[in-house]
Amino acid sequence: MIRLALHLIITLILAIAEIPTMPDDPNVDNPSGVSGDDVPGNPRQGSTREREAVVVSLYDDAAARINAMIGETIANERLTSESVDYRVARSAELLRRISEVATVTRSGSFERIRGMADDAYKLGDGQGVRQAAEVLPAGSVTVGFEGIDQDAINAIATDTTARLSDSMRIYVDQAQAVFRSLSSGRLSRLEPTVNRAIARGLITGDPREAEALLREQFRDPNAPELESYRKLGRKRIQVGRAEMSVAQYTQMVVRTRTREATVAGRHQRLDRNGIHTVQITGRVSRNFCTRFIGLVVSIRGGSDEYPAIASLPQGGPPFHPNCSKGTVAFVPGVSSPHLESMHRKALAAYRHALATGDLTRSLAA
Repeated sequence: MIRLALHLIITLILAIAEIPTMPDDPNVDNPSGVSGDDVPGNPRQGSTREREAVVVSLYDDAAARINAMIGETIANERLTSESVDYRVARSAELLRRISEVATVTRSGSFERIRGMADDAYKLGDGQGVRQAAEVLPAGSVTVGFEGIDQDAINAIATDTTARLSDSMRIYVDQAQAVFRSLSSGRLSRLEPTVNRAIARGLITGDPREAEALLREQFRDPNAPELESYRKLGRKRIQVGRAEMSVAQYTQMVVRTRTREATVAGRHQRLDRNGIHTVQITGRVSRNFCTRFIGLVVSIRGGSDEYPAIASLPQGGPPFHPNCSKGTVAFVPGVSSPHLESMHRKALAAYRHALATGDLTRSLAA
């Protein structure tokens, strides 16, 4: 499908933070005048929170293990009192173990993520069956999982795992840089008591005590060594323009990608039942995607009245990380006049935003 293929090609969900996202806000006006309540939405868009939490914990725990390894090394050894050869060998071993954590985390998460993508795709398929049954003659809707696109599910799972692995690699690189600084850089000249304080911060994930000591040493709260240490102690990474915790990043990617799988499964089922248009739903927020609520789009494209879903930013819902927007089946001439009216209003707003280059402009004041 064009919609799914586009999603699999797009890079890191708007570079994860290149288009900032804000909470849903019912007080924001949609340029089309259509509210989220005007178009009935889907009650569920992705995987269960329980399975999501398992994947998040895998990566968060990996970051905690990396912190602990570095902290224990600093706490147990006088890095500066040993020979250069010993420090080099010990450092190489620790760096290898840090990399191994990332590798094990990736291999341990793939099957869980693949199962979530499969569940999400089938959830969307079931939604497609129910939506088709509401508008098509009784007994004419095709059902069953024999037509599920396993290749698409595997592609989503592989891509999601790769993105999370990339985030873990960012953290590994950050941890290795901090360790090198602690063992052979400016911090190697600090007293052992300061090293132990740093270790406590890394082990517990609360670097406040060590930060105070580092500020005293550097006299500069923005020193690169301190900034790197602070992020490591709090298990934070920089992705695009956003800084967030490893857990937050993992949750955002997993939730967004499983929602993509749900939408893909729903559209595949609707398309197989001859329903080639869907209407965009979701809650009103300050994010740019609010302007698309009520818009009817074509799954296949090639319609003058209904824009191709592939022509929307990111190929349609979800438009950005943690996006609440989804779709419901729409059949011209069968769907209610009210929904037709919503589409006309949203289409006018869409065409205006397209002409002015405002499709991805935030609605925030």
